[in-house]
Parts: sequence; C-alpha cells; structure tokens
Amino acid sequence: MNLYLLAGMDLGTGVLSLLILCLVAVCFFEFVNGFHDTANAVATVIYTHSMRPTTAVILSGLFNFVGVLFGGLGVAMSILKLLPLTDLMYAPLGENVAFLMAVLVSAISWNLGTWYFGIPASSSHTLIGALIGASLVFGNVSPDQMSKAYEIFMFLFITPVIGFVGAWVLLSLMRLVVKNDTLYQNPDKDASVPPPLWIRLLIISGCVGVSYNHGSNDGQKGVGLLMVVLIAFIPASFALRPDFDTQKCTDNLQKIEQVLIKAPINSSLSIEVASIRTEISKTKDLLSKMQKAGEIAPKDLKVSVRRQIRDIIPTQTKLLVKKAAAAELAKTDSVVVFDKNNRDFLSQETQAFANTYTDFAPSWTILLISLCLGLGTMIGWRRIVETIGEKIGKSGFDYSQGFVSQLVSSATIWLSTFFKLPVSTTHIVSSSIMGAMFAKGGRQNIQRKTVTNILMAWALTLPVSIGLSAGFYYIFRFIF
Repeated sequence: MNLYLLAGMDLGTGVLSLLILCLVAVCFFEFVNGFHDTANAVATVIYTHSMRPTTAVILSGLFNFVGVLFGGLGVAMSILKLLPLTDLMYAPLGENVAFLMAVLVSAISWNLGTWYFGIPASSSHTLIGALIGASLVFGNVSPDQMSKAYEIFMFLFITPVIGFVGAWVLLSLMRLVVKNDTLYQNPDKDASVPPPLWIRLLIISGCVGVSYNHGSNDGQKGVGLLMVVLIAFIPASFALRPDFDTQKCTDNLQKIEQVLIKAPINSSLSIEVASIRTEISKTKDLLSKMQKAGEIAPKDLKVSVRRQIRDIIPTQTKLLVKKAAAAELAKTDSVVVFDKNNRDFLSQETQAFANTYTDFAPSWTILLISLCLGLGTMIGWRRIVETIGEKIGKSGFDYSQGFVSQLVSSATIWLSTFFKLPVSTTHIVSSSIMGAMFAKGGRQNIQRKTVTNILMAWALTLPVSIGLSAGFYYIFRFIF
C-alpha cells in the first residue's frame, strides 16, 4: 500500500476529507514536536559556540529525519497498544474522527502553549495523557492498556532521574580523571570565538547523538499515530500486513494447538485451555474464509482476524501461562504439561502474532513523519533554547557540562528506544543539564525559579492533557 493508492481509494468525498484532516493533524503534531524539542539537541552546541545556530539547527533536523527513517517501529507499536484499537475499528467513523481529533488537538495545544512560554515540557507525556483521556471517555480501557500505560509512565518518570544522576556522576568522575583545564572553561563571551577543535567535535557528536535518538524515539510516536488514523479509516487495508499469509498464520495456530491438546482433562487449567482452543478454531475458520475470498476479503473479516490474533488469543494465553507458572510454584497437577519450556513456547508464539502480522507501517508513513519532524526541528527553536542554555544553571555551560549532558541524554534515549518505550527527550535533556550543573556547584548553581517552572509543567502535563483530550472528545462527538 503506497500513498498513491491511498489517494485513489473510493472513500467518498466526506470520508476522504476527514481522513486528510486527521493526517494533516498528525503531521502538524509531529512538526510542532520538532520545533518544540529542537533545544534538546542544539542548546549545548550553540551556547558553547561549537556551531552557529542556523548550522546547528539544520544538522539537528537532518539527524532527526535520519533517526525516524532507521529507528524501527518498536516505540510506534507501543503507542498503538495504549489504544482500544480493535474497538475503534468497530465504532462508527464519526466516533473515530472525534477520538483522533481530540487526541491531536489537545496534544498540539499543550505543546504550543508550553513552547510559547519557553517551558521545556514533554511531548511524550502530552501525547500519552491525551490518548488516555480520550480512551477513558470512549469507555473501554482494557487491563493490557492499563498495564502498558503503567510501564510507559514508570519509564517516563525513571529516565529523568537517570539523566540527572548519570550526568552528575559522569562529570564528577571526569573532573577527577581528566585534568585538561580547557575542558572545564566557560565559552568565550565573543560568539565568534569557537572552542578548540577537539572540544567542538565532542560537543557536535553529542548534538548528533541526541538528534538521531530523538528522531528514533519521538518520530515513532508520529508513525504510530499515523497508523491509528489509517487503521481507523481503512481497516480493510491496514488492519493486517499487506503481505499477510493466511497459511503461515494457520500453521502457527496449529503449533500452539499441539501444546494445548496434551493438557489433561482433569487439569486445573482445563477451562483456560478449552477457551483458547475454541478461539483458535474460530480463527482458523476465519482464515479459511479469507483465503477463499483472496483480495476481495471484506473489511469485517480482516478486522475479526486482527482481533483474534492480536487481542483475544494472546490475552487468554497470557492468563494461561500466568496460572501455569503459579501452579508450578504451588506444585499442583497442572505442571505436568505446562512446564517452563511449554510456557515459553506459548508466550513466544502468541506474541509473534502481533509482531509478524499486525505490527507494520508503510514506508511512505515513515518518510512523511521524518520530513515533518525534520522540518519542524529547523523552525521555532529559539524560545526553549534560551531556557535550557541560560536559565537552568547560574554559571552557564562549560565545555565539559555540554558534552556530558548530551552524552548521558543520548544514551538514555537510546536505551528507551531499545526497550521500545516512548520517553520524554525534553525531560531527559533538562535533567541531564541540571545534573551537570549540580556536579559543578551543587544546588546553589541551579536557578530555582526556572527549575520550579519546568517541574510544574512536568507535573501538570499529564492531568491537563488528559482533561483537554476528554473535553475535546465530548465536543467533537457533537461535531462529527
């Protein structure tokens, strides 16, 4: 499926207009995300005179673009898991549009507001709060969604601590080990005087690292949102991978059956086993119908298959595996069949459904989000750069602080992307800078007013975005 084919679909003028509206809103969100978060990468290179502002912003935009292109889809799929996606597929189109626009308008509004006042706030917190707010009003938040939200929230709160402590410890160690005085000097007041070449290269490499990793993490959020729009509007084309193989999926189900069929009738897990086998049988029937229908398989059939292999079977299998593990611990009869090898097999096979058959994004969606984030990065950067560069610490950056804060930030964001979790680049970079300032002069070196404003924005972002999204959803329900 490519962008040309999407434009050529027979959706009707009204539906196509709403689809374009939602796609534009996603692109604008990612564009705002770009210029809202540019300061994360360029503040240090600008304030250490390692690069001119225009050059730094263009470099950052380029590597944000590259980061989205090559960053994978793990974070994007984590965003999708926060949504009642299957229920949205069955909902009326107007309900879907109201949901999507509520999420996007609330996220964009808070991002623009905090950018206008020069406050480094989190686009990730904003987006996740908006998704939860709309989902609560939609009325169907599953345990799996809440579990995923809890996992993401924990990482969102932990990573700034990692940034602060990491920068504090690393800079303290560096001051003990590296005795080159030039590294600890503040930049010359004359902006035309750059630092020595080796220091410039260190700080520029930090800018590149943060930019690339920002693209690979934050950019994926836009890809995930774009996929939500496409799945909600055109589930027949985007519910399953374009190369979805019904026979391969059937074979996977049969492998699971081979393990389940051995369960003894008197096992305490027999109810769960029977339920999963029933769902597998139902799914195989649906797959058989899909195979016969070929390219003209109806939307409802594809949506039903997606629901079975992404939601129902994996959820029930997780419950079975959990009970089997508890039974083994309690030394009951059910462990005879469901030993650790079988449990691992069941977990891996059912997880493969989501990874192999439903987790994808067309190349044009990744390219589009890359462009929006990259272009956004090159615009509107000055407000938050001034806050990060001048108003967090009292002493201003020295070269070592600029390098260490960027290095720790880049590593922390990369780690988050590795675990496929969306995080706040803004929170991580701001806390890393605080940690570097703290290492140099203790808490007296940190400007309390600025830090208080940042912490207030951090604390308010989630409840405000949840409230905004819920409120907009009520309004858009009447409009759409």
